[in-house]
Amino acid sequence: MQRRVHSLGFHSDVVALMHSCDAIAHTSTAPEPLGRVVVEAMLCGRSVIAAQARGMIELIKSGHTGWLVPPGDAIALANTIIHCQSHYELAIAMVQMAKE
Repeated sequence: MQRRVHSLGFHSDVVALMHSCDAIAHTSTAPEPLGRVVVEAMLCGRSVIAAQARGMIELIKSGHTGWLVPPGDAIALANTIIHCQSHYELAIAMVQMAKE
């Protein structure tokens, strides 16, 4: 596992990109009624870490189907990413729960 983060901007091949990732972080602090990215990540079988806001609260049960972090809290986000990486078996179990 390599420890890198890439910000790629807009891409139309989202599914292929998600399959190349260990986890997907949805860090928007703007209110979103439905987090399409989160649903796509769950369907792709990827761990999801998202800002605890509006639609994300309805999509993710933190600690069960993904992780929620306070919006704008970079330290909490970084710690959650590290937790996700270091607890691989838990992350896989959570991915399965999210897909269901």
